[in-house]
Amino acid sequence: MRFALLSVMFSLSLAAQEKIIPKDTVIVSYHPSGMVKSVVQYKGHIRNGFSLMIGVDGDVIREENYRNGKFHGVVKTFMQSGEVLEETHYDDGIMSGVYKKYYESGSLQEESNYQNGIKEGAALWYYQNGNKVTEYNYINGSIEGEAKTYYLDGAVKSISQYRNNKREGIYREFYNTGQIKMEGNYLNGEKEGKWKIYDLEGKVTKKEKYKKGELR
Repeated sequence: MRFALLSVMFSLSLAAQEKIIPKDTVIVSYHPSGMVKSVVQYKGHIRNGFSLMIGVDGDVIREENYRNGKFHGVVKTFMQSGEVLEETHYDDGIMSGVYKKYYESGSLQEESNYQNGIKEGAALWYYQNGNKVTEYNYINGSIEGEAKTYYLDGAVKSISQYRNNKREGIYREFYNTGQIKMEGNYLNGEKEGKWKIYDLEGKVTKKEKYKKGELR
């Protein structure tokens, strides 16, 4: 895919130098070494179409798409290895659609959704082995409803409830074997009321009481 982009890039570079596209122009800049540094497509004086940023070694660093001077479509940044680091979707300059971020290994690190520039729906983070780290749900940019965290092996570590970006309601934490480890309640993002801590056999080893996040 990147070789195809570079092929198009050099073709358009020649076209721009020969000035055969008076209205839809491609502007090419260069590194001191003479290697192409950037290729940007314009319509008049406004960015319109694709834009490529290239490193001194000839690898594509960033790939953008514009419409009437605003990001439109997919914007990608690349690692030195050539793997995609981030992939963002835009609609007339506003983040809209899937956002993805990757580890250097190429495995997925984060995946979320945007509507009109605001997070909406499921948002997931991953360990490098592909298992989930955390799982949230967004409504209009705020974390709402059930959220989960996980151990490296995929076992559930905690389950909590959110309202307007704050923990609200029952919270449970588990050992990686699945047994309950801790449970209690949150109110407006702070520990509230009675909390219990369990051992691996399910016996209560400690009881605590909180008021507005402070231990009583």
